[in-house]
Amino acid sequence: MVSINITYETLFDLLRREKNRNELQVLEPDFFEQVQNYLVDKKNSVESEKTTVSRAEKEKIRIQLKNAKKIIKELYEIREKKILQLASNKAKTESSLLNTNNLLETEKEFFKQSYDLIKKYKQDFLMKIEEPESTKKEEGSVSSEKNDSDSSENEYEKIVLKANLPKFVGLDKKIYGPFNKGEETELPNKVANLLIEKGRAEKV
Repeated sequence: MVSINITYETLFDLLRREKNRNELQVLEPDFFEQVQNYLVDKKNSVESEKTTVSRAEKEKIRIQLKNAKKIIKELYEIREKKILQLASNKAKTESSLLNTNNLLETEKEFFKQSYDLIKKYKQDFLMKIEEPESTKKEEGSVSSEKNDSDSSENEYEKIVLKANLPKFVGLDKKIYGPFNKGEETELPNKVANLLIEKGRAEKV
């Protein structure tokens, strides 16, 4: 078990610093583990019948524990907003100069998935602007193509993914994924062909 370096005062200081500065602040790599140990320690102090802590002191610790949980939640939410902003900035600029050094290990995956998702929706949106006629047809008129689509939508194409893909909504309004690079799967023709056209997959 990690030694408990967290105190109520340090939590308050960390929150104040995170709120007052635009960039992500440095936290210890095992910060969340330390927080869990701190909360467990305080909870045991309140609940243990063998403790020598007085009733008044227990009540003080109980209030402190409640406030500490609020601080930790607010700290998480502030960092979450900053990470989403970082992911949005990276999708917008594709800059490698963005400072992501202060991301915790658990936050790095959140950042990566957020970036991938924002980038995908941005690309899909821009494609609809650049090729409005083709996307309009893909979204489907219910005229002469209706009968053909009824049969083609039931046909599947086997593909292999050339990149990691998060969950996404296909042209048929269904949710697919997530998929890993190199993974083989079968998708409806339209969805598979769109991924192939974008260079994210190839036929098997």
